Amino acid sequence: MAKDYTQDEIRQLFKERKPVPKELVLKAQNVDIVDVIEDQGDVVLHVSDKYAKLAEHDSFVINKKENSFHWNSQDIKGNPINYLRSVHDYSFRDAVKELTLNDEYKTKEVNVNKEKEPFVFDPKELSDDTSKAKEYLVDHRGINEDLVDTLINKKLIQQDHNDNVVFMWAKNKEVVGMDKQGTHPEKRFKQIVENSEEKQGFSITNGKPKNLYVFESSIDLLSYTSMYNPPNARMVSMAGLKPETYYNAIGQIYEETKQPPKNVVFAVDSDKAGERFILEHINEKIEHRETGMTVKNHVASPRHQNFQQLGSPKDLESWDHVKDFNDILTNIDDNDIKMKYQPIVLEKDQYFKSINYDEKYSKAMDELSQDKDNNQNVSPKQIAYKIADYEYQADNKNVKDKKKQKDGIEIDGSL
Repeated sequence: MAKDYTQDEIRQLFKERKPVPKELVLKAQNVDIVDVIEDQGDVVLHVSDKYAKLAEHDSFVINKKENSFHWNSQDIKGNPINYLRSVHDYSFRDAVKELTLNDEYKTKEVNVNKEKEPFVFDPKELSDDTSKAKEYLVDHRGINEDLVDTLINKKLIQQDHNDNVVFMWAKNKEVVGMDKQGTHPEKRFKQIVENSEEKQGFSITNGKPKNLYVFESSIDLLSYTSMYNPPNARMVSMAGLKPETYYNAIGQIYEETKQPPKNVVFAVDSDKAGERFILEHINEKIEHRETGMTVKNHVASPRHQNFQQLGSPKDLESWDHVKDFNDILTNIDDNDIKMKYQPIVLEKDQYFKSINYDEKYSKAMDELSQDKDNNQNVSPKQIAYKIADYEYQADNKNVKDKKKQKDGIEIDGSL
């Protein structure tokens, strides 16, 4: 029978630094996550009986019924323990201690074995009118009008009755999910429709998909494609930073063509979360057993572009502040350049050289090896996170002098 610990017993357990028993871990996981988030000073907006989000971060979604969170833009998710560890840098012990000794927290009963319901597509939820969606994408986001018209005609972009843009997730010509983007300039709204297949995402395919491009959002995908629409390629939005979507896209290309893509291009945001994703996955070796062919990984980073060619930004203070490909698209003043610019794609070695990878890797290994809490071997994920921290810590402190043009970098002609 599971032991029910008293508060005094819990305090004594942590004081004596005994191993954390599973009963306390379970108790910590069942603390009301909304209480925990609000106690940390974040403002929670209740969207419905089931969902809430943070006022400051609209991609931070709270599932109140499952007592969990998913910060889509940062690829962070989980229970109250995960929240304190990943968002507020608590250690595992400190997170469990905080959650089990704070009397103000309520507890919730969560059915962890509940099966997820399948996605059900109801065409009645969509409007026949797509004018608001097109106006938003073309006039406010700078997306190529012909591209938008083509995707609307193919029913891959639609509009709901609240005038939101709806990006359709298709699998074998069947709708298996959707994500939405609000069109009102003063009301930010983004949503992945409930029960959408997690491994899928909005995608476009040109010809036979020999190359795979992965993006954080549907808008980023369309922005890149508005400047350069790569041939023989599939462009996939992960609707966040979801590795399962990236792996699934490789698997689907294999199913269709009987071989994996020749090249994968990571075209995610230029921020700490995006850099972590790149660094965590760029060294992965995906090999086709029958031919021995290995997928080559590349990076198309918004911050590693030829900004001298693009001219002065229209709205940004400088190109140093660019985060994603929509920032680039909407800040190119010359329309001819906008339509003809081919984003720079770095091979893995070029990318490593651009961020001084070897030096940062050695520094990360030294720090992680000396960490007393790090009782196990250092993982590739820990190294990726450390290097990304170095990269963007320097940027935030303005001690890194970024050049507007990256010397000695050439576009990979095969992509």
